[in-house]
This record gives sequence, structure tokens and C-alpha cells, in this order.
Amino acid sequence: MSKYCSNCGVQMPDDAQACVNCGKFVVEVTENTPAWERRYCTQCGAKAEISANFCPKCGRSLEIPKKPAEDKKSVGWGILGFFIPLLGFLLAILWRKEFPLRAKSIFIGAIISFSIAVVGSIVGLVATLLGGGAEASGAITAAISSLPLL
Repeated sequence: MSKYCSNCGVQMPDDAQACVNCGKFVVEVTENTPAWERRYCTQCGAKAEISANFCPKCGRSLEIPKKPAEDKKSVGWGILGFFIPLLGFLLAILWRKEFPLRAKSIFIGAIISFSIAVVGSIVGLVATLLGGGAEASGAITAAISSLPLL
């Protein structure tokens, strides 16, 4: 199988480390090379337009999928989920397959916020029921109302 330069498309010897025409170091384009990194047909080495679906020389399919978006954990998404838990739950559901790490980050933030709100509500209710007085109940209610709620 012959090698072709990924920069200029010139056919090169199989043992070449750099292109004999343009001098660029060889990046071997194989069947497994992602399509967004190709500029030439892997079958014959012919130059193909980025919008082409088939090689103009040999007719091989040049399906060009989109480059996958990067998925990583993020404190920022967790903070967003904490301050806007409803949005956090919604995005976690929408992103669970496409961006699982982002979805987990925002879901954890939303769960923490929701848990704090529930615990604060229970503490306020208990304080009111135990007769902590209007002042204690008012202070607890004010603290709870400052938490982000659904």
C-alpha cells in the first residue's frame, strides 16, 4: 500500500518520514484516521474537496462526520446546576448520552442545591413546630428563602 502526503497528496515511498515534494513530516492517513483529519482519499490519494461525498478519482466514499465535541468534568457546570437546579436537572437529562461528564457535573450541583433547600425547609418547619418563636422562625425562613429553590 502506497503512502500519500497529507499536505500535498504526492505519492511517497512506504518508508518515507517526510514528503519528498513539500517536506512536511508524514502523518499516515489510514482507514482508521478520522475523516475530519483527511484531505485526500485513503484509497488512491487523490485530493478531494472538503464538501465532496465521493473521491473524484476512484469513487470511494469520503463520508465526513463532524468532529466530536469535547466532554470533560467542569466545576462551572456544577455551579450553574447549584444556582439554577431546575436547569441543571434538565441539562443533565438532555446531555446524559452526548456529554456524560458534563451531565454528571451539572446534576451533582443541582442535587446539592436541592438537598440544601429540602434540609433547610425541614429545619424551618421543625423550628416553627417546636415553638421557637416568631423571631427564630423568621430568621430560618429568611435563610431558606436565600437558597436557590426549584
